[in-house]
Amino acid sequence: NVLVITLDTTRADRLGCYGYARAKTPVLDSLAASGALCEQTSTVAPITLAAHSSLFTGFYPPETGLFTNGRGQLDASIPTLATELQQAGFAAVALHGLPIS
Repeated sequence: NVLVITLDTTRADRLGCYGYARAKTPVLDSLAASGALCEQTSTVAPITLAAHSSLFTGFYPPETGLFTNGRGQLDASIPTLATELQQAGFAAVALHGLPIS
């Protein structure tokens, strides 16, 4: 099973799994305890759309053409982690909190 959780504009130093004693994040802490917790990460872009498209394709923003939130969409010809997993027989689902227009 593969579960990828990304949190936008969240400070790691306020989550229990990263050592904050007064955190109120028991579900995330539990998932982190039983999975892989990334402690040193970086991003190719400080913008959510560009960063996530790169994370899930392996391509840099100039290759995906996505630089600004709310502008554009990934070309269907670019393979994603989800499409690769589906081709390998996994059920792939994405959940997010943004409205789709």
